[in-house]
Amino acid sequence: MADGSTAVYHPRPVRSLGVWEEDGWRIKLYAMAASEREPSAALLEAARECARRHLPRPASTATRYGVGYLGIHECDGADYGFLGWWERNNELYHHLLSTHPDDPTAFDDTTAGAGGATGCVWELAVLVHERAAWIRHAMQASGRDLDAYLADHLDGWA
Repeated sequence: MADGSTAVYHPRPVRSLGVWEEDGWRIKLYAMAASEREPSAALLEAARECARRHLPRPASTATRYGVGYLGIHECDGADYGFLGWWERNNELYHHLLSTHPDDPTAFDDTTAGAGGATGCVWELAVLVHERAAWIRHAMQASGRDLDAYLADHLDGWA
């Protein structure tokens, strides 16, 4: 919390919303919330629009695989997003997104403005899962299986 007070941890639901495909990208979608509510269609589209602005083009190159994740985290009083993609075999490029108080469906990249913040304890559960999924499906001697990576998603509690 910004005021330095101690927050009490309570698990939050995290749900997979499938894979979003656009412009050569295949992006796993996640929804998290401080409550059990589902994300609104407007909020999901706003997060996708922000991702469109930040995903590099082309999606696939000799060192970029065209796969990653986009999460929406609905909190009390603010909404956040987190966007990541894989490059150079083992590197994760990650952006923290947030909404404007005057327009709760307009996301901006706040990674640099947030002092380099990566995310909160709930969002980190998805990143931990994505790391493990990448190792399981893209960093084995048997080769890289991007379809298996995309099928490996987190559903449960963070």
